[in-house]
Amino acid sequence: MVCAQLACAQINDPTHLTIAYATVGGASRGTLKTVLKDIQKPGHILKSGHYQEALPAQREIEVEVFGKHFKAVYNPWRADLFTAQKSTGVKNIETYSEFPGFVVSMMKGKLLWLRNLLLKRLINFLPEGPSEKQLEKGRTFVKAIAKNDNDESATLEIKGPEAYKFTVLCIEKMLYLITEARDMSGFQTPSMFGTNWMKELEEVEIKQYGTHNTYKQ
Repeated sequence: MVCAQLACAQINDPTHLTIAYATVGGASRGTLKTVLKDIQKPGHILKSGHYQEALPAQREIEVEVFGKHFKAVYNPWRADLFTAQKSTGVKNIETYSEFPGFVVSMMKGKLLWLRNLLLKRLINFLPEGPSEKQLEKGRTFVKAIAKNDNDESATLEIKGPEAYKFTVLCIEKMLYLITEARDMSGFQTPSMFGTNWMKELEEVEIKQYGTHNTYKQ
């Protein structure tokens, strides 16, 4: 994961990493089905190099990225947890995402009647994906905070285009880099291609700085 590597590269021997993610824009029908189906499914947190079971929304943090303030809850399903560890070697990693309030309630075991109603009766009446306006106006916000045992910390903020659009831009760039890297083989994360490619993407802004505490528990 590029944002994790960029944050960790700013300090020596990072031991802890927190990643928070938020989007502005619509969600596809497929994404909603996946989220709702596994809304209470336990996932993982990385502690001392070992994956331990973690529950959805078991913790909440306040985040600011490029002036956008949002509350993010613990999201134990994200692939970011795995790829960030592979990219950085950090042994303590937490991953958070912003969700609408009713989704957070479902993650905590409430409003499950609404989840069932959506999945069984209403989901197919929703749009297949974001509208053209949502794709154009949407934004992606990511924050990564790295810390070490010397009480040093470093923060990275990314603001990019709408999430699906951002994904396509990254995939296009990865395909180009893969075809150029003829001597690479096996499993790789995007950060194996360095970090400069992210800075070259259209509509992407990156801010790096050192701080003390940058989020509130």
